[in-house]
Amino acid sequence: KYSLAPSSAVQWLSGTLDDRVAVQWPREAVPAAAREALDRAFGDSEAVAGIGHTEALRAALEARDSDAIRALAFRGCQDQALRPKLWRALLGLPAGVEAAGDGGKGKGSQDEEEVAQRRVAYRELKSRVPGAEAAKAMEGAGEKTADNGDDEKASTFASLRTEAETEAKAVWRGEAFMEHPEVSAAVTSIVLTHAWRCSQYLRGSCEIAAVLLFAMACGDIAALADAEADAFWCFSHLMTEVQDDLAADAGNLERKVQRMHSLLRAYDHPLADLFEEHGLAAMPAVRLAPALLTRAGFRLADCVRIWDTLLADPRRFEFSDYLIVALLMLVRGELLEGENISGLAETLLSSPQQVDVKELLRSAYAVCAFERRCGPGTKTSFPPRSRSDATEGGLDRRNLDAAVSVAGSRLSSIWGKVVAVGTEAWTVGRSAAFDKAGLGDDANIKDLAGSLLTSAGGLATTQYVERARPHVEKAVASATSAAGSAATAATAAFEAYQAGATGTDAATGESTEKEAPSTTAGASAPAPPSAAAAEDEEEEP
Repeated sequence: KYSLAPSSAVQWLSGTLDDRVAVQWPREAVPAAAREALDRAFGDSEAVAGIGHTEALRAALEARDSDAIRALAFRGCQDQALRPKLWRALLGLPAGVEAAGDGGKGKGSQDEEEVAQRRVAYRELKSRVPGAEAAKAMEGAGEKTADNGDDEKASTFASLRTEAETEAKAVWRGEAFMEHPEVSAAVTSIVLTHAWRCSQYLRGSCEIAAVLLFAMACGDIAALADAEADAFWCFSHLMTEVQDDLAADAGNLERKVQRMHSLLRAYDHPLADLFEEHGLAAMPAVRLAPALLTRAGFRLADCVRIWDTLLADPRRFEFSDYLIVALLMLVRGELLEGENISGLAETLLSSPQQVDVKELLRSAYAVCAFERRCGPGTKTSFPPRSRSDATEGGLDRRNLDAAVSVAGSRLSSIWGKVVAVGTEAWTVGRSAAFDKAGLGDDANIKDLAGSLLTSAGGLATTQYVERARPHVEKAVASATSAAGSAATAATAAFEAYQAGATGTDAATGESTEKEAPSTTAGASAPAPPSAAAAEDEEEEP
């Protein structure tokens, strides 16, 4: 297998890797309790059957054996009702599991009592957080309350509350669990109570809180109050570990981009070159990794399953790098067939919805096995990494800064290309376009069509982008293919505008109809891009 290309080796290993192999540890460092737990769950030979993964996991929780719990949870939690106890245990909190033979007098009883006490403590903390009206009142009287620490915090809390409420309503949109207003309110309360308690609020907090709440509630809102309290303590504990990563300062982001790009180059050199060639080398790290994969685009239930593994990993969220590389290799065919930047970016961003999470995790386990058992410095290093490969695998500082900048704005610029390319196509083929499109000779209609072309990129707003996307993509494709097909570009752009102008907002159900840009008979046609602009476009990384 070591003679295979790394991407092929991952594919091969993902289909043959035994569940009893604890790939999260180096071969010589697997704890004895972890080996025993895996043998107990899956059987230590073909002749000796195991008791089953769920039963072994429950037994490990009752025994409070952290190594056994991690070994089994790394392969997921198949019992949704067991997950709240499992995640609390993995985060170092009381699991609330009664040990076998406790009789209500042992450690298990103490755990359950502490879980109950923490729920009461959360409700007390939550009651101290200023409500929306109180926060606004204190904000207006900030200079009068500066002597009191809580009042001083409250003076700036109104804007924070608004931000958190807005973010909570936007996370995991379309998920049935998040459609309940009380769920959105619970997510807001979790992040605001933590922010009030710790004087810190980080972007991405609502996504993480929603994942924790879904897990604690077992996807049901029947016992949401207790689930909210449990999710709060899990959230607070987790934030102490990951707040530096979430802060995403320049240095941290640079290290993340370098690390992931080097890892992708090691396992799939052609893919790494493809992203770098199109100026998208930073996009996997910038667009898929933030907020512990909660913003990558996975379904909520799939993200929770992935978190079983992340929380159980001895190196915690390092596994997310392996998962993203595995994700890219699973869609490598579509990525390599992409004809332009927009197609490449769209395939990348839609990939979390396209792959089966079980297959994704199997591939990520394979990458993890190679990295931790055959990594640099081991006897059998794979994938082979020569010094020259290591040098080439990194982005120099100038290219890295450009890549990060491009990853942050590339999708917006894709829509902007409709304006530049579409306008040029319209200008070059103006007469032929209108004749072919049957728009006639009326100057008002011609000028209106030109305005619509130049306005196509403007449809990419939060309100219209999802509805207009297919129409605008058609305009991009047709306008880019050839200036001689300007009629197709003009028609597609006109349809894109109509889709945005006469549609209905999916979130509110209200009409989004708007007036077309006003034109006059004497209005001039939009000017084509200048030579300087064209040169800038060519030089854009």
